[in-house]
Amino acid sequence: MGLNSDINVTPMIDVLLVLLVVFMISVQFRSLLPLNVPPPADRSKPGPSSPQVVLELKEDGSFAINGTVTAVEALSARLHELTEGG
Repeated sequence: MGLNSDINVTPMIDVLLVLLVVFMISVQFRSLLPLNVPPPADRSKPGPSSPQVVLELKEDGSFAINGTVTAVEALSARLHELTEGG
């Protein structure tokens, strides 16, 4: 008797068949259950977009916000100003 290196696929097929039956039954139940779905969002009116803020750390250790060099002391205040406190 030698070792058998073949993969036994019977359990995998059994699991796939059970999943198939479960999904088929769930489709039938979905039509019976009442769903409360919100209406689709109106895409014609774009919402307020927040400005893009890019914070860079330069090689010399200085900071730049959107390409403008900013002192470390003023960094927090400038970020709050650009993000409107967000």
